[in-house]
Amino acid sequence: MVDEETESRHGHTWDYEDYAQFAEFLRQGVEDEEIAELLGRTKSALRSRAKYLLPMSDDNKDLRPSEALNRLREYVQTKTNDEWLANVFAWHQSLGTPLWDGGSDERLRTAWSAGSPTLPALTEELGFREDQVAKRFIHLGLAETTVQLVERLGCTPDGLIAIRARLARDATAARLWVLTMNKGSQTVHISLHPNRMEAERTRDDLLHNPTDKADPSPWHWAIAERVVGEGSVRATEYGAVDPTPSAPS
Repeated sequence: MVDEETESRHGHTWDYEDYAQFAEFLRQGVEDEEIAELLGRTKSALRSRAKYLLPMSDDNKDLRPSEALNRLREYVQTKTNDEWLANVFAWHQSLGTPLWDGGSDERLRTAWSAGSPTLPALTEELGFREDQVAKRFIHLGLAETTVQLVERLGCTPDGLIAIRARLARDATAARLWVLTMNKGSQTVHISLHPNRMEAERTRDDLLHNPTDKADPSPWHWAIAERVVGEGSVRATEYGAVDPTPSAPS
């Protein structure tokens, strides 16, 4: 199962265009930090995803993320797009996660515009799970919410999407913003907020008034928009801040 760290700040798993850009940046010798910024991801997400472009061998499965990225830099220099794309398909198939491309995205756009076929029919046609297709509809901005998607294209009765839509309908305050603050590798703060402004205010207070001023580790923060019943399909914004230097005594 793909963990949330490997997903983009926009809340979606990697698609073909993401992999193509990743490989091209590596061929050009772009540094890790700059690739992460260009792709809107964390450096650790790049390292975790690097092995997906390598052959799915036992050696590559056991690689540490940093080692995988170093090996990938050499690998893409001598391989065609068809060769690394075959690796990506193999990894996704082994994990049961969809690999979206321009063609499958256009199929969703056409279906949304026409109001047909139904979500269960699209699921069968594309070979993905219903929740995966629903997540992509929202990521592409076609459906604003799971409820809107179900009202337009239906869903499998009593399935996961039906349950999520029912939860969202029943929730009086379905949208929340989740603030997470890390110091180095330690999570020191998690809080829920009714809007982004409140989450940002709490973040700024913690940055300017740290509880442990002696800790030199940089701050890493994330503000994630979440709607009850949808999972992690909405935007997550990441940031890092070095500690403010102490004033000379």
